[in-house]
Amino acid sequence: MDTVSIDTRSLYSLLGSPQAPLVLDVRRDPAFEEDNHLIAGALRPSGGLAAFAARHAQGRPVVA
Repeated sequence: MDTVSIDTRSLYSLLGSPQAPLVLDVRRDPAFEEDNHLIAGALRPSGGLAAFAARHAQGRPVVA
């Protein structure tokens, strides 16, 4: 798997478009539960991260 960086402004401009990456919220449960903010458009993976991403990415880049 290749890794690249994306700045928040570029990521935000892609959300909701056909080129949008799969955004994963990978915070551990305690951190997720303590925070009253959600990450727009993010999914919370269950089980193995790589397997979850492979099932849901459908060829799109993945942001974690």
